Amino acid sequence: MKKGREVIGFIFLVIAIIGITSYFAISAPCDPENDLDLCYNQFLLSSDAGFGAAEICGECYKCGAADGVCPELFKNGTEPEIGNCSRCNDPDCNATIYGFVYEASDICPPGICGGIDRAKVTVVPQNPTVPSAETITEPDGSYILEGVPTGWVAISASKIGYDTYINETILTAGDNTEFDFYLPNASCDENCADYFGRCNMDCEGINGCEFNTDPATGFPGIDILCHQRRFGESVIYEQTDTDTTVVECCRGDGSSVESRPPAQPRGEMPNLLQTEIPVIYNGRAAVLVIAVW
Repeated sequence: MKKGREVIGFIFLVIAIIGITSYFAISAPCDPENDLDLCYNQFLLSSDAGFGAAEICGECYKCGAADGVCPELFKNGTEPEIGNCSRCNDPDCNATIYGFVYEASDICPPGICGGIDRAKVTVVPQNPTVPSAETITEPDGSYILEGVPTGWVAISASKIGYDTYINETILTAGDNTEFDFYLPNASCDENCADYFGRCNMDCEGINGCEFNTDPATGFPGIDILCHQRRFGESVIYEQTDTDTTVVECCRGDGSSVESRPPAQPRGEMPNLLQTEIPVIYNGRAAVLVIAVW
């Protein structure tokens, strides 16, 4: 009888040991570095289709799902490829982009032109359910945008008065990539007027605009004198004792230049005192003559 009790006790001991072992086996923390494989049975692995996914500790995490896991950050354990989410936007995967937004011009080589202040840089994912990201450039045209969505995205730079530039590309999780943009001043016309209808010296060389500033045959400084004046507004370019040279702004070829002799009072005025003041009358340059006798 005693022997029977010993056998029964031994059986219970074995069961207890097995139970404890099983408990610790089940409760042991998983190791994402090793206990990881791609979910071949659930999702087609194809970067073109964007159906990449990773299995971590028995759970399958699909690219594009807001589940707190970025599959791209995990290897499959047997190959050096990361999770194939290249064309699938995952809200848990992000990257960083940086660079400059320059003003493009036919007479200014790329990278030499000045940067555009307060241009908007936007990253829009192909998947509309994943939020976009945007930022504004600094005064020198530089920008940095962190936490942008990865996968197939459209990156654009824009500002009122310039053409919008769009670059479609693929961002990988953890990337730190430079993107520079060169925006043409699309609003400049052949008369050197900008988007707001004002003369703009920055339009020089764009869409046929050419301020005639040649010292030999043109009007040096006319681009500065007319800068930000309304199209068609007249300014006094030069004034002498015999005439006044008036230029209609945004007519860089000088065709609208005219000389006007100053008005002279008539009659016998032996004690005449006369003063001439350049003024704008009805939107055109004129000379106000004040005569006192």
